[in-house]
Amino acid sequence: MAARRGVYARRNAGHRARQAQLLEQAVSDWDRMRVAFDGLRSAIRLFARRRPPLGTPPGTHEKTAAELTREATAYLTHLAGRIDRGEYDAKKEPAA
Repeated sequence: MAARRGVYARRNAGHRARQAQLLEQAVSDWDRMRVAFDGLRSAIRLFARRRPPLGTPPGTHEKTAAELTREATAYLTHLAGRIDRGEYDAKKEPAA
């Protein structure tokens, strides 16, 4: 049976609205990063608890949520490593 029209548009609408509100209220880039990180964590938690469609093995969403968590962790770890290696350090301008 196909999903009813608009079901996906309403899914986690409260969560999305709250995250948008928090991002809008964030004053600094640091606050926006914190809100985005917290939003990702809560989205993954909500996804992990979502009931899979009929005919899909139980635990499917939990497994995918674990993969998403590993992927986000790997990206953040990679980015932190690039920062630590100085890839973003200011470079001295060559003399003219």
